[in-house]
Amino acid sequence: MQKLLVLFALGFLVAIFVAWRRGGVAPGTIPRFWVKSARWLLVEAEGLVVACAQWEEILNALNPGADSRVHALLLELRGSHLFAPRAGLGVIEEGCRIALQADEDADAITALNAAKRSMGIGAVPHMSRPAARRVVPMARPPGQ
Repeated sequence: MQKLLVLFALGFLVAIFVAWRRGGVAPGTIPRFWVKSARWLLVEAEGLVVACAQWEEILNALNPGADSRVHALLLELRGSHLFAPRAGLGVIEEGCRIALQADEDADAITALNAAKRSMGIGAVPHMSRPAARRVVPMARPPGQ
C-alpha cells in the first residue's frame, strides 16, 4: 500500500512538471526555486552588456522561468530605457549590487525592485490633471 502511494505521489509530481514545461501552468505560479538569484542576474546582465543585446534578447535571457513578476519588473525598467538597452542593463546591474550588498542571498525580484528604486520609479506622485496656471497680466511701460 505504501509503495502504491509513493508511486502515485511521484506520478503526480511528474505530471505537474510536464504540464509546467508545456506551458500548462499559469504564469506567476512558478515555484520559488525557479526564481533566480540576484548574483545570477548580475552575471547575466554583465554578459548581455558585452553582447550588446537588444530588449527582446534581454527579456528572454533574464527571465528563463517566465515568471510574471520578473517580467513585469523588467518591462517597467525597459520603459525608461527603451532605446538604450545598455543603460537599462546598467540600472539592472546597479540594482543587483544594491540587493547583494543588503543580503547576499537576494533573489532576482529583490534586485529588480532595488533597480526600480534606484531609478526613482514610483517616487513621483501621479497627478490626475495638470495644475491650473495663474495668468499674470504684463506690466505696461510708463507713458502708454
